[in-house]
Amino acid sequence: MQCAKCSAPIRGDYHVEGVFGFSNYEPPAFCHNCGNSFPWTERKIAGAVELVEVGADLSPEEVQQFRSDLAELTKNSPKTQAASLRFRKVMTKVGASVASGVRDIVVDVLSEAAKKAIWGN
Repeated sequence: MQCAKCSAPIRGDYHVEGVFGFSNYEPPAFCHNCGNSFPWTERKIAGAVELVEVGADLSPEEVQQFRSDLAELTKNSPKTQAASLRFRKVMTKVGASVASGVRDIVVDVLSEAAKKAIWGN
């Protein structure tokens, strides 16, 4: 219902009882007011990091950088381009099956700018 950090209401879908509607509502990845990641975003980032840790031979520093980059890629910021480049480099290191799994996990929480920078259109 509200952000745990700033108590701003989470933007959502408006539903009127008895009225049939078509909605493709996707919950936001982060708070529109303070930028804090919501718990579902944090869980997806953690799942993607765990998949990379288990499925790839990366140093602890590379894993930590990957975790930071994923958090950065959930919002539009000046660091999005650099984070997307590092993300793509890690995806080439981990192999196709792990990269595909990571994409399936994080595609819903990445910003539109990050998606375009990583995967194009």
